[in-house]
Amino acid sequence: MCSYKQTYKLEVVQGETYMLRIINAALNNQLFFKVANHSFTVVAVDASYTMPYKTDVIVIAPGQTVDALMVADASPSARYYMAARAYASAVNLAFDSTTTTGIVQYKPVGTNRSTTADPPVMPSLPDFFDTPTAYRFYTNLTALIKPASPKVPLDVDERMFVTIGLGFAPCGAGQTACMGQALSASMNNVSFAFPTGCPYWRRSSRAPRGYTPRIFRHAAARVRLHEPEHEHRSGRGLPVRHSQGYQGEKGKVRRRGGDGAPEHGVAGDREPSDAPPRLRFLCAGAGVRELQC
Repeated sequence: MCSYKQTYKLEVVQGETYMLRIINAALNNQLFFKVANHSFTVVAVDASYTMPYKTDVIVIAPGQTVDALMVADASPSARYYMAARAYASAVNLAFDSTTTTGIVQYKPVGTNRSTTADPPVMPSLPDFFDTPTAYRFYTNLTALIKPASPKVPLDVDERMFVTIGLGFAPCGAGQTACMGQALSASMNNVSFAFPTGCPYWRRSSRAPRGYTPRIFRHAAARVRLHEPEHEHRSGRGLPVRHSQGYQGEKGKVRRRGGDGAPEHGVAGDREPSDAPPRLRFLCAGAGVRELQC
């Protein structure tokens, strides 16, 4: 906690509503954020409006932004800490266990004056490993439905199940300090590297017949698939050692009609190595969508 003179102070007026734009710049950890004796109404996440969600705690991922309304409806005679500390979702990884704080204090009006001699009220923060609280927050965030919003199809054509994590991939060219393998983000145990010197959008050999926009002029360059030497599989073909990921640029193509609705479902970890589950969605009027992390 910073010294008193350096601690950030937010002065509010009793009964007024304030929009807090919260940014997690800690980068390494998700954070719990609370203001003692106050609650929030979340209205946007990452510059996208959400259905108003009332909560007394905000969970925010690294690099994420949350816009939340806070009504100054607590006793104006007291001061209140706003506080944040880590939510440690990963197992057996070190994290910063300190708590960062600021102070919410009410603007003096008549006899309603906060006493600086009294310490601010501290909020009761969730435990570092409180996954149920984080899950409840994240799963209650939904997009704002407007009259012009497209209707979501209720009938699902295909179910997909996508896992996001870290694995090991062979060191790239020029990584002189790399010891054989480096950490690599992956989706369904497959990492992705952009082809050297190739535009991001590429032609799909299964594009709708008669549809050849200018952006589809060139054929996609192929990138070699790197199978791990030590990846063992069980009798059912499931990877046992998920840290041994592999790389691929070869895309899996899904064609959809005007009402096609893919949903998260099929376990991609069972995909064969010659068809890694990197997905491309082809739309009749808008070219190629590429799902990536």
